[in-house]
Amino acid sequence: MTTGHPDAERLAEYLDRTLSDAERTDVESHLVVCETCRTVLITAAAVELPSTGATGGFWGFGRVLSFPRIAATAATIAAAAVLVLAVWTVGRNFRGDRPELRELVAAAAKDARRPVEGRLTGGFHYAPPPEVTRGANDREVALDVRIAAANIEKQAQDNAEDAPASQAAIGVARLMTGDVDGAIAALERAAGGETGTAAYQSDLAASYLARARRSGSQADFELALKAADRALGAHPQLLEARFNRALALDGLRRADEAAAAWQEYLKLDAGSGWAEEARARRAKG
Repeated sequence: MTTGHPDAERLAEYLDRTLSDAERTDVESHLVVCETCRTVLITAAAVELPSTGATGGFWGFGRVLSFPRIAATAATIAAAAVLVLAVWTVGRNFRGDRPELRELVAAAAKDARRPVEGRLTGGFHYAPPPEVTRGANDREVALDVRIAAANIEKQAQDNAEDAPASQAAIGVARLMTGDVDGAIAALERAAGGETGTAAYQSDLAASYLARARRSGSQADFELALKAADRALGAHPQLLEARFNRALALDGLRRADEAAAAWQEYLKLDAGSGWAEEARARRAKG
């Protein structure tokens, strides 16, 4: 593994989720730097394979697949190229204000649900909220999201960066992959207390909300509200912070204030998927 590509059987075992945690980490470290292996995995996981009858979903296969046959199938490789091109196209058309998150935004755009209830800055597309669960995270993270998140961590490590922008990107990456405590630690460093950048404070609010939903902690809802308020103090029209503030008030069961907060959000955003969710939450009370 450390001297070249993982062999076909190892990639198949990774796809079939039969590797140990250490072995998975080893494969993922390689995937961060190897576009060829990423393409093979994405192909195997997401493209219909006529030879097996298996279809999409990153973990939709019930047995180990024959990667040599996959790699040698022209139709499959062509489909993989289309898939990779789609991700690159989203990246080139990226309109967010956080270029360091470009790859992660593109990868997340394909998910049916967003990973956390809060709204993250950087141009993430709307998706319905995750199902509410308590305790440890059991959400399956899509492969390309894991790779994009790993790229962010690797770039920060390679550059020995501890700057707020780097820490903020790491925090968002960790939140997207379910490491809520790690996300909070990085975003607290990025936000820098009371004077941090509005976007970082807003993302910190989203991470506190994620932890509050897992644990039911009212203290975390309070922390989320304070972080959202700090963000809005610096940038009153930041939609993500408005959304997160209303969620925090909902969590604190401050119904009248929450309804007012959702209404304030809708004054700034009346037509997006986020707005439709805001209306539904306001009506639910």
